[in-house]
Amino acid sequence: MNSFEISSDEVVIADDEDVSDWSITRATHGPVAVEHGKSTVILKHARNRPLPKGFPIILDDKTGIICEPAFIFLAEEFSGIGAAVFVLNTVLAYANDLKSWFVFLEEFGVAWNTATSAHLNSFLEFLSGAISPITGVEYAVGTINRRRMIIAKMYEFWRKQNLECAVPGSLLSEPDLSKKAKGKARRPVGILTPIQQQTLLNALGCEPKKWNPEDASKSSRNRIYGDIALITGMRISEISSLRASQFTGFAVIDLVETELYPVNVRRKGGMVKPVLFSGDLISEILDYIQGERNHILNSLNIKRNSLILNSLSVHAHKGKPPSVRTIQREFSEACIKLGFTEVVECTSFAMKSSDEIISDTFSKIVSKYVFHDLRHTFAVTTYYALKFAGDEEPWMNLADRLGHADPRTTISIYLAGTRTFEGRVTDRFMEAIRREV
Repeated sequence: MNSFEISSDEVVIADDEDVSDWSITRATHGPVAVEHGKSTVILKHARNRPLPKGFPIILDDKTGIICEPAFIFLAEEFSGIGAAVFVLNTVLAYANDLKSWFVFLEEFGVAWNTATSAHLNSFLEFLSGAISPITGVEYAVGTINRRRMIIAKMYEFWRKQNLECAVPGSLLSEPDLSKKAKGKARRPVGILTPIQQQTLLNALGCEPKKWNPEDASKSSRNRIYGDIALITGMRISEISSLRASQFTGFAVIDLVETELYPVNVRRKGGMVKPVLFSGDLISEILDYIQGERNHILNSLNIKRNSLILNSLSVHAHKGKPPSVRTIQREFSEACIKLGFTEVVECTSFAMKSSDEIISDTFSKIVSKYVFHDLRHTFAVTTYYALKFAGDEEPWMNLADRLGHADPRTTISIYLAGTRTFEGRVTDRFMEAIRREV
């Protein structure tokens, strides 16, 4: 007998009256084998010892049948038996994530082995507007991303078992599922004009050299984030990882405003690569280090190497590095206050006590731009600057500046953006870019 046995006739969804009602129970002592229908499911690593106490098992409340695909996957990969160290809360979260996926499949009459990437995308879109029955608020982005990850991992696990019930076109037959979403833009590339850039930067905060310790409510924190993104094209997570020690050495150098200086930065994927900072940007960073940042550290009597810190007005987290989500949220709030907005149609979902799912569609005013659009803006303006300077392969240079390993990624994301951008800007603006070279 193989380590895993699941017959294809046992994974087909039955009529509505027989639809499973999945719930999670805790094991008081784990089974070494699971009896189910015609098959005995033998756990490869757990056959000689029980699963840990409290291990979550997804069951059908009506029949007591175990949800085999989820249970075997979690038991083999996360029980601590021949696999990763068992962490109860982590496995509970994963079990809840998978339970919600199987509830979704039951709701729409889709057998787990026939589910496609389109079903997974629909499920994730559903979650993006749904209300969590546990917290009473919309699902967090982190929760949705975790569910995407664990569902993909489950199907990756089962693909390795070479199930005969795998259906062509399903998630079980897509070995590169985890790579498919890579490098795809989820929304049109947003490009800010020079006037929009300056207006937004002013709204984000004061220039570091104009910061006044007598007015602690005005901080340069968000402004620094915005300037670095616009001038270097760095991702927000990369900016968050910057250290003050990377810039203090520039204090003894006569910086030229228009000169570019390399700074080694840990980029996406963990690779350390040089990023070009202009002289005026480094001067701005030094103003921040010697002004507001030193004031924060001295006032709190602490030492910290993170470059950008919360101001003293952020009471609970003053002196700590801001979270990426905080910067993104305040960026969006600044855009909305400036009128850089658009109206989108939203749908919220909620589950009534009777398990009936209800929806509500409404209009919502949201920011037209996200923080990542500063990186997009850098990419497009830099492309034209390189092009006007006579660079015959601007995409190659731009890919290096953006930290893309493959220039095709740069082209696929930004080519449409450059065409749209070129179509809506004036000749005077294009001439201004040419003069900046």
